[in-house]
Amino acid sequence: MKKSAKVAAILLLGAVMVTGGIWTSNTYASVNEENVVKETVQIYLEALENGDAPTMVEYTIDERFDNDKDK
Repeated sequence: MKKSAKVAAILLLGAVMVTGGIWTSNTYASVNEENVVKETVQIYLEALENGDAPTMVEYTIDERFDNDKDK
């Protein structure tokens, strides 16, 4: 095998390993984030059904106010 072919093979293998690692970590982070969002929405909807205003405020991001007390 020529030296240039070995270098190309090593670079290709390295690129595949790096790309695979990036895809794996991003997939895990996305799944984890999605589960957190689902749980947050579920808690908010339960609070809405029960009329639990303090919990609804806790899970609401309203940038019109500086703090929860003003909400």
